[in-house]
Amino acid sequence: MNNDAVKVNQINFKEAIPSLRLLESFSIAMSIQCLIPALIGVLILKAIDTAPSPPPTNPGTGFIALASDFAPGLQTLIPEFQKLVVLGFSGGASIAVPWLLRLLVLGFTGLAIARSAGLHFCASRRSGVFRAFRHATRQWKPLVVSILLFSLLMALAVFAFWMILGITKTLCGPTALSVITGTPTWLAAIGLIVSGCILGTGWLLSLAAIGVDSCSGSEALSRGISYVLSRFQRTVVYGTCLYLMIQVSSIVVMYLLAIAGLLATQAGHRTLNSTGIGEFGFVSFVTIATQSWFFSLFFSGITVIYVLLRSIEDGVSLREFDSEKPADGQKTSIALQ
Repeated sequence: MNNDAVKVNQINFKEAIPSLRLLESFSIAMSIQCLIPALIGVLILKAIDTAPSPPPTNPGTGFIALASDFAPGLQTLIPEFQKLVVLGFSGGASIAVPWLLRLLVLGFTGLAIARSAGLHFCASRRSGVFRAFRHATRQWKPLVVSILLFSLLMALAVFAFWMILGITKTLCGPTALSVITGTPTWLAAIGLIVSGCILGTGWLLSLAAIGVDSCSGSEALSRGISYVLSRFQRTVVYGTCLYLMIQVSSIVVMYLLAIAGLLATQAGHRTLNSTGIGEFGFVSFVTIATQSWFFSLFFSGITVIYVLLRSIEDGVSLREFDSEKPADGQKTSIALQ
């Protein structure tokens, strides 16, 4: 037996614990290749949100108002989801069109960022902004397919929720109180939230699958949902870590920008306080910059999470990345050693 002592000079924690590589999302998100698509996506979404629209329908009180209080993030991130839950399918195109439009903008933004983040994370190479957008444009068919399939699955989940709601109302009585106190209704609401989280996370991972592996839309969505279901606890841990990273870094970014504005004001830029126009513009700049950083870090983290789950679930190397041959335009998968 060999009893010679082995001296360990250095431990590569990233190789020993691959999950720690999720922290690389910070450096990836700070690259200009990820920040520019994020900025463009934020500006387009702001233009959509500021466009004139008909006044929202009053959702009423009782269960709907209570659900809105418990889940205000749905109204902030995807307002049409709350409208779909509240109004069912009676809203028609007024719900479907804004829903699909926002998903399309988020999809192209996430796909461009995922392409740059995947190349940086897997191959340790930088990708040009125009090349990332070109890839996102070429992959419009898989993106549209994944959006339509995701929307269809969400519509089926909402339809099942309304079916259970109608059955419970029929069995318990016509009053709103009996509907609220019906246990099947609450279970259906919890099931709808869980289904939405699983499908939403699977769709986000499908963007990374299209950006990194150039998968088809159906395969990307299927792969994303299967990763969530088969590695549910790990996905929850990754998602929680990413959420904490975004919250802490967003506070830091806002604080630094606020300090910069204060120093600029004290240095003699009195127009910020004299007319109010400069101050409003600075506040808008801080908001847009913070949201752009949020988008960049969010989709970069989603890409890293996808690559980590792909390695665990399918045994694929962390450095395998789908590249494109510039000569004939055909795609090839490369694995860097």
